[in-house]
Amino acid sequence: MTTIPTDAKQIESLIASAELLRQAVGRPLPAFDAQTYLRPVPRGCSVLSVDPVNRPQQGVTKSWGRGPVMIQKWIGDRDDAFKRRRSQEEAGDRVTRTTPEKSLQSFLVGDAIAHGGWMQALMAGCNESPQPRLRFLIDEVAFRKIEGDGKDVLDLMAIREQAGTHVMVAIELKSARQLSRITNQVNTAAGFMERNRAGMERLAEASWGEQIRLADQAERWIVWKANKAGRHGDADPQADVCRAKGIRLATYEKAKSGGFILHAAAPRKT
Repeated sequence: MTTIPTDAKQIESLIASAELLRQAVGRPLPAFDAQTYLRPVPRGCSVLSVDPVNRPQQGVTKSWGRGPVMIQKWIGDRDDAFKRRRSQEEAGDRVTRTTPEKSLQSFLVGDAIAHGGWMQALMAGCNESPQPRLRFLIDEVAFRKIEGDGKDVLDLMAIREQAGTHVMVAIELKSARQLSRITNQVNTAAGFMERNRAGMERLAEASWGEQIRLADQAERWIVWKANKAGRHGDADPQADVCRAKGIRLATYEKAKSGGFILHAAAPRKT
């Protein structure tokens, strides 16, 4: 899990990892291919599966050493770890658990990797002309709670380009349609991004190798499971409520291919 606590040293470490990883793969993040996602973490890199069916978001984490970055070896280490887990599961041990959110998360990250960082499936699902320009930055962003112990986790962080500006986007993925709880989570995550805008700006620059200037305010997006109305092309019953709260709502449903289909949840017309 990527950890970005309020500690400035940890944020600096994540930025350094993103820079090192981008230089190692020789292109802007996210990387790597149709089966593998290399997520920068403080002082290292997580090597994960982006297959929405086969062990989504599972893998291994490697620390930066003094030698060269050996991506292919790391991918091999991940595959070896999967073989060990499979053997344990066949022996009856419950080692891992796949959730709808993890499957959707892997699908969206894999889609971004396939399209040079652009979140094509979500952009097309918004059903707007022109499509919103939404660029994946990082996922599994963990940060300390403002009050009390523990941490919160943001599923996806993206940057939206609009009229020459760059806007931070906090995206929460949920299978359960619990609006009050999800609203609190996405507002908390967006608030963290806004408080640490300069750090997020430098993270984007390190990840993409280009100059980025972020707006002060972050957008709030929720992607949750479509209900019967959404599956029939009608507006989601909560679309108006979300819009009033300043939250953009989209819905998803499973595709026969094992991936997902995303839809706009436009407010009902009056």
